[in-house]
Amino acid sequence: MNGIIEYKTALFIGDVLRDLLENNRKKLTEQQKDKDCGVEIYENTLDFCTQLEYAIKQIERFKK
Repeated sequence: MNGIIEYKTALFIGDVLRDLLENNRKKLTEQQKDKDCGVEIYENTLDFCTQLEYAIKQIERFKK
């Protein structure tokens, strides 16, 4: 392939990434409330959310 993804594929990937982001944001909220949740675990989830947000922005470029 030449690095181009189809519009439908971009839509699907965007939807999957948004679902993942939503689920991980919920997980962050739960981790904040959990006194036994370690800082490293919370930070890993936060980093993953940041990566998802970046990936979503990149996918959005294909939808235009």
